[in-house]
Amino acid sequence: MRFLIVLRGGAIAAILASLLIPQLHAQTQAAMNAQARAEFEQADAELNKTYQAVLKKLPDAESKQKLKEAQRAWIASRDGEATRAAGEVRGGSMAPTLRYETMTEITRERVNQLKNSRRDDTTPDQEGMATPSPDPQKRPATNAATETTAKPPSSDALPDQKDNANDRCDCPPSPDGKFAFLASESEKDAFEDRLQIIELIDKKSGKKLQRIDEADMRVSWNVHWTPDSNGFALKTQLVGHPSHQEVDVYFRSGETFQKLQLPNLDDAYTKKEVVWAPDSKRFALNYRISWWRGYETVGFYQLRDDKWVALRSPVDEASKHSQLAQLATKYSPKNTYRNGDSSRVSNYLEARSWTDANTLLLYAYSEEENGEAAALFTLKFDEAGNWKIVKMHRLSKKELEEKR
Repeated sequence: MRFLIVLRGGAIAAILASLLIPQLHAQTQAAMNAQARAEFEQADAELNKTYQAVLKKLPDAESKQKLKEAQRAWIASRDGEATRAAGEVRGGSMAPTLRYETMTEITRERVNQLKNSRRDDTTPDQEGMATPSPDPQKRPATNAATETTAKPPSSDALPDQKDNANDRCDCPPSPDGKFAFLASESEKDAFEDRLQIIELIDKKSGKKLQRIDEADMRVSWNVHWTPDSNGFALKTQLVGHPSHQEVDVYFRSGETFQKLQLPNLDDAYTKKEVVWAPDSKRFALNYRISWWRGYETVGFYQLRDDKWVALRSPVDEASKHSQLAQLATKYSPKNTYRNGDSSRVSNYLEARSWTDANTLLLYAYSEEENGEAAALFTLKFDEAGNWKIVKMHRLSKKELEEKR
């Protein structure tokens, strides 16, 4: 993946100059920051709408995946440039305005770029976008099983995780001791870049079983196995940009592991974390809806007749109320959580842990100008995957401060 970061020194200088010109109607800096933020939110909403429209028009999964990767690269570029713009005033009170105005300008350019690609019926691949390597056909396909054998770093067996994974791969072996991972790099391509590769290995013999992932940008990997060793979650994170990450879920299929196509995730921007149930028959997936707003939520999945299905969502994403308010109202109609009720500043819902195969702890947090609130919910699942809230603990101000 390759993308360009275009410096807009002139634009930054113009913004700085405009901030120094006396205004006929004086505004406080806080008001200017709020206005700049509102303008960015409007541009961001238009971008999200346009991006989704372009994504839906793409003909196949490969094209959609390329656009998603390109969009993540573009966001990293935009955010980096906005940070540099804000740095021009070295943390002064006008820094937020500089940051938001820079992001608004670049975001509007991106909207136009996507709209043009939609009219042309092509996949965006322009300035600020990721560009595929000149000959992708030469690269082995992801998940392709191989018959080659890795060169063991030691005698006749693959060593433990500490020896067979480099600093970009936090990839423990499977709990049953049968599988491990090997991270490596390919030969340089025409652009002097190396493809980063992660492969599944037979831990005892060192035999390469299957290529799990590959990337032509610098990434780090993290693997979280199911307790029964029949599946794992692979988190891929863009190095230097911790907010840009993706999670894929794999389950055993014969000799190899296949990636799950998870339903009900069309609006997900990034998937953050998988929380496995102790019996490996359920998992919760924490994911983010928007790439800028603090809106994170969770989905539930259960193995049913050898097929993974999505369970009922804990909240209505179309609701004007925060996720915390929705859950609190369901559990206790008297408690409507006025503080943080309709926030779009911070609106988090996160699966924390399973206390047993049927019981999940769910954390909810909401913040708005009038205050903040948080609670911990205990959900109980039946055999069919239906759940209900059996307990709620509202966090005190002291508990919230401790969490910070």
